[in-house]
Amino acid sequence: MEGVAGGILSGIKPRCLVLCYHRICEPGNDPQRLSVSPKNFQEQLRVIKKHYSSVRLQDLAKQIKKGEVPHKAVILTFDDGYADNLINAKKILEENSIPATVFVSTGYIDSGGFWWDDLVDILLSGRQLPKSLELEINGTKHRWDIDDGWKGKSPGSWNVESEKDPSQRHIAYRQLHLLVRQLKPEARDEVLKELREWAASDKASSRANRCLTVDELRRMAGGQVEIGSHTTSHPVLSTLTLEEQKRELVGSKRFLDETLGQETFSLSYPFGGPGDVSEDTLRLSREAGYGIACANVRGVVTGKTDTYWVPRFIVRDWDAMEFQRRLRGWFSGR
Repeated sequence: MEGVAGGILSGIKPRCLVLCYHRICEPGNDPQRLSVSPKNFQEQLRVIKKHYSSVRLQDLAKQIKKGEVPHKAVILTFDDGYADNLINAKKILEENSIPATVFVSTGYIDSGGFWWDDLVDILLSGRQLPKSLELEINGTKHRWDIDDGWKGKSPGSWNVESEKDPSQRHIAYRQLHLLVRQLKPEARDEVLKELREWAASDKASSRANRCLTVDELRRMAGGQVEIGSHTTSHPVLSTLTLEEQKRELVGSKRFLDETLGQETFSLSYPFGGPGDVSEDTLRLSREAGYGIACANVRGVVTGKTDTYWVPRFIVRDWDAMEFQRRLRGWFSGR
């Protein structure tokens, strides 16, 4: 515990950061900004290796329970369970000897891609679409005009943080993402089915956006990577009943335990903001047998951090200089 002792002796409260990644691939059409290129990921890990330490999430949980954390450590996590975590990320993690936890939504394994990638493919990939879209969602009818002089491709720089939407398709995508996000899994799947029929599209997500297969999940586990749960169907847990939440938390853990032949220790809440998780969720996570659970709120981790509400910083496609600037700011509370 040299890092902790050094922080105490210097009068600095020991603190560390947990980072949240999603995908390691070329960004391409990425309106949610989930992708970090392999090149930038390699550069980011070199920054961590040179200036910081890194520990496994399981070890961080044990230290927090003692009221301690490794000072200036950076812990890596990945949400969702994309296949590129194995294809691109694991090799880079191994080369740099940096551990990470990959949180997997088990209901998507072997089933293709996620609904948010389906939305991108349907609305923003340049396919020809009908002039209008009408959907009934949660009892409310919605209508969008689509015929807007679409040129066949989406501006690569556009994302949901952009101030302006360049077309009616982008407006529809932005609004539909928010609406579908709040639906329970069954209702969400029904809306996506209607969208595919409207667009005359089969399962929309491309192979590049696919999730891990069972075989890939087994290959992903081990070495520098530990596997955690991201629930079964990636719902907003606070919208579910207690029994539904329990099925999501327990079912995903049981699947991973049986598939990997080991106890699943860690959990990441889907979406993970304050409105997405309730106090009941934290209690049910503890009762399900998880030892630590990660949220999607910004903040440093200290010895007083709640192990079932661990803050994280989302990492974007930054080069080494920008990444290092961000880490310094986060450690200093900016």
